Amino acid sequence: MASNKPSIVIVPGSFSPASLYDTLAANLREFGYETIVGDLLSVTRGPPQSGATMEDDAGVFHEIIEKLSNQEKDVVVLTHSYGGMVGNESAKGLSKAEREIQGRPGGIIKIVYLTSVISEVGKSSPSDIIPDYLTLKDDYLFLDPVPGAKAIVSDLPLEEGIKVTQKLARHSAVSFSGQLTYAAYRWIPIVYIVCEKDKVIPPEYQRNFIELLEKESNKPVPTISLDSGHCPNASMPEELAKVVQKAIVEL
Repeated sequence: MASNKPSIVIVPGSFSPASLYDTLAANLREFGYETIVGDLLSVTRGPPQSGATMEDDAGVFHEIIEKLSNQEKDVVVLTHSYGGMVGNESAKGLSKAEREIQGRPGGIIKIVYLTSVISEVGKSSPSDIIPDYLTLKDDYLFLDPVPGAKAIVSDLPLEEGIKVTQKLARHSAVSFSGQLTYAAYRWIPIVYIVCEKDKVIPPEYQRNFIELLEKESNKPVPTISLDSGHCPNASMPEELAKVVQKAIVEL
């Protein structure tokens, strides 16, 4: 029997391979959700190839979401960090409401932002600051795993955190300059998960993003607080899965 639960598409954060979300995805599947984790071209490409753009990343996820929608499935998009830009851009024309007007079933019913970057249309990722654990070389930013662990997975013991950040090899620098052309949050129901111990996108920044979302959508944004650092997919995937389910079912 087909599940009446929506499919979940996870849009990773910068530097993050899809595999970093395997445990989270497995937990969501145990709750009965078909869960797909896509790969960012800005992560999977590397030298000597030129760096992928945010638009390249969005194209990948647009295709994933459109395929599920064409299978008459409702879709929840879960974005993480930089993935907020990609998730918004990829949703163009794929909301359930837009597809219903066209007489087509399926589509995005909700976007869940996990400590995600939000911008207005015509603007790129808001921060121009490169942390001291990143090194720019040609088209790519490379991450130093030891200081990176202290910020990115600050809620894990350092030794465990380094094992995580060793998987975060590089990210296309040009992707961060991509300008948003579609504000999905204006048309699709949203929830924002605030990571209260985040040292990459501190809670006050996340709440600034929530204020922007409320201003742009002209409605209050349901929020959930999670007592985690920037990557709960790595530090507390089981708890994160429960929070995502709450965001889908209750908010």
